[in-house]
Amino acid sequence: MKPSSTMGARRGKLWLVRAFRQLPLRRQVVLAIGLACGLALLVSSIAMSLSAWGQFRGTFERDLTALARILADQVQAPLAFNDPKGATELLAALQSKPQVLSAIVQTPSREMFARYGAAMSATQLARFPQFRGLRYEAGQAYLAEPIVLEGTQLGRLLVRADYRGEWRRLFLTQVAVMSLVLVGALGLASVAAFQLQRLVTSPILRLTQAARRIAAQRDYSVRVEQEGQAEVAVLTEAFNQMLEQIQARDVALQQARDQLEQRVAERTRELAESVSVLQAALESTADGILVVDTQQRVTQFNQRFAQMWRIPEDLLQTRDDRRLVAHVLDQLADPDEFVRTVNDLYARPEAEQHDLIRFKDGRVFERFTTPQRVGEVCVGRVWSFRDITQRVQTQQELERERDRARQYFEIAAVLMLVLDADGRVVKVNARGAQILGWEAHELMGCDWFETCVPPEQQAAVRQVFDRLMAGELEGTEHYENEVLTKAGQRRLVRFHNALIRDKAGNIIGTLSSGEDVTQQRRIEEQLRQLSRAVEQSPASIVITDPQGRIEYVNPRFTQVTGYSLEEVRGQNPRILKSGETPPEEYARLWRTITAGGEWRGEFHNRKKNGELFWESAVICPIKDETGRITHFLSVKEDITARKAAEQALRDNEAKLAAITRSAQDGIIMMDSAGRVSFWNEAAEQIFGYTADEALGQELHRLVAPERFHPAYYRGFAVFQRTGQGPAVGRTLELVARRKDGQEFPVELSLSAVQLQGAWHAVGVVRDITARKAAEQQVQDALNFSHTLLQASPIGIMAFRASGQVVAANEAMADLLGCTLGHLQGSNLQELSGWTVARLQSAAEAALASGSTIRQEVTL
Repeated sequence: MKPSSTMGARRGKLWLVRAFRQLPLRRQVVLAIGLACGLALLVSSIAMSLSAWGQFRGTFERDLTALARILADQVQAPLAFNDPKGATELLAALQSKPQVLSAIVQTPSREMFARYGAAMSATQLARFPQFRGLRYEAGQAYLAEPIVLEGTQLGRLLVRADYRGEWRRLFLTQVAVMSLVLVGALGLASVAAFQLQRLVTSPILRLTQAARRIAAQRDYSVRVEQEGQAEVAVLTEAFNQMLEQIQARDVALQQARDQLEQRVAERTRELAESVSVLQAALESTADGILVVDTQQRVTQFNQRFAQMWRIPEDLLQTRDDRRLVAHVLDQLADPDEFVRTVNDLYARPEAEQHDLIRFKDGRVFERFTTPQRVGEVCVGRVWSFRDITQRVQTQQELERERDRARQYFEIAAVLMLVLDADGRVVKVNARGAQILGWEAHELMGCDWFETCVPPEQQAAVRQVFDRLMAGELEGTEHYENEVLTKAGQRRLVRFHNALIRDKAGNIIGTLSSGEDVTQQRRIEEQLRQLSRAVEQSPASIVITDPQGRIEYVNPRFTQVTGYSLEEVRGQNPRILKSGETPPEEYARLWRTITAGGEWRGEFHNRKKNGELFWESAVICPIKDETGRITHFLSVKEDITARKAAEQALRDNEAKLAAITRSAQDGIIMMDSAGRVSFWNEAAEQIFGYTADEALGQELHRLVAPERFHPAYYRGFAVFQRTGQGPAVGRTLELVARRKDGQEFPVELSLSAVQLQGAWHAVGVVRDITARKAAEQQVQDALNFSHTLLQASPIGIMAFRASGQVVAANEAMADLLGCTLGHLQGSNLQELSGWTVARLQSAAEAALASGSTIRQEVTL
């Protein structure tokens, strides 16, 4: 490899020599002058760079040492009071020093107390001096500074900095300055050389001027006169020949351009006519049409589309389909699904789709989309929307009516029967089939009277049916007759019949509802049996006559109210009224039970001794075999204790609601699926989402920036199983996202709670934007004060009453004849030549009076 490299270098050198010798003499002179000047300037630049490196290193060491000593003084208090957080906040001031990579505050036992920046490895920690000093290794500076408070070492500060970045910026600045000087010197040399070689270059300049005139005027008929040396004459001749060729090609090109412009004009007219027809067709259709290219730019739409989607004209003029989609999302019942579908179709340019879009206000659009092709190439997508709201609503209403009728028929608790004009079974419901003992399909088409009516009653029952079909009867209320079951048993059924007519009004059948009242006659006997059982019932039982007069109360009633049966017999139950139940409720109760219905509710009644108590009551009528109401039965339960517990629960809920409403911090609850289950008013103010918008949404998709989602999903699976996580039981500073997409800092306190076996999370969120801004202002003020201190030409020094120097600048160090690094952190008594007593006296007087003391001190 070495012989080949040497030979290549020699060949390159010989080529440069030959090229130099082939140049005209004046150019050789100009080139030699330029090279000599450049070489001299290059040597000077290298010398200046070496000098600047020495100065930079000294300045870097002084600045880094001063910074470390200031920080060592500042972290004395946090270290003394064991406040790692305070020390960390002080170290955060190093953010203004980009050259500082990391810093550590260590205790005397070399344990880390606070840290700034990236963690340091054991190898990096071993590079620091043992006590105090600065060491350079691996392109980085390692500075150790002891932290001493009143003679006691509290620990030490380790600072790792990158001096290469600072030196690189300084070096690049010097390179730029030296480059400008080099360019300037070479420029002056070039001007001098230019004056000497003007005679040689004048023919070439004339050739250049001719070329520029030709380029500006595009007149290729111009020719340059040949003169001068042989080289210039050859160049001129070649230039003239090139112009002849260009002139010939320009003429041919102009002819082709004229023909092309004519064809373009014809095609433009044809295209304009096609566009006009297309636009007219778009505007005449009842559908909304939108055409979008492959870049999601709107190329065409009709007014019907704008009206259907309620899009303003100024937004349409942007021609940005993404903005149109964002505008209509608030109208949609499922905006997320709409966005997914649109994005999926744009990702599959050749796909077609036909579906429905539903709006929050009840509108329904039919959507059809297909690719727009030019030849075989897909150039966009055409969307067609048709408003089918009225059609869908009509269909839905019809379906609801059919379903309602079918449900009423099937779930009716009575026998429902449809007979045709001949008395054959057309339809029977499940309850009817159950009463009759048949399967519903077995009865279809059977003669009702021959199959299900006892023989001795068939004639009478058919006569009633025939009169109904003849229109002589509109219906028969409570017509009772026996029916035969499949097993031959007889059941007494009370029928109510209605006529079924066709569109012309002709009677084509009957619809009958039948109630099996076979067991009704057994009710009184069962009630007599039950009356013995209710004597031992834990519920209060009251039986009244149809006028509401008490006939019977069980022992539990006496135990609860204090009234005996003898005291209340013949009385109305209103003797228990406390006056707190409104009269309207009693009226509704009476209407319900006298109509044969069952009433359920609660009373706040009064006992015989005047004590109030709560009762849950069920009141229903007792009927005889004819359906006549003979008595009313009331079953009541003392729920006073339950009411007290419910009231206590409501009070606690009210207190909690008041607390969450008045809280200045956002209170958010997340269920076991990660969805928002509670969202207070402060959370609405912080994030911009109302409770209605937030409830049920996935919390982290709602308020966390997307870059944090992967970490959340990894930790959430563990939280669902264990209720544990890195944020549970801690207070953290995080970044959140508002509804408008703005990110802002928050403070989050998170706790876990287990409800019904699943882990839920409760978080208290505080917007710390203002606090962070205040902290930044303080840091900016500190940075400004430090910059002002160092830039001041006046000597400035701050020291404690004990004489310990807190801060100083270079000007003061120069006045005292010492380095700034030595001055900072030292005591005035350590500096020779100081009159310490007068300075300390002046400092104590200033502290005591709170005013400025001016005094001359002899150094």
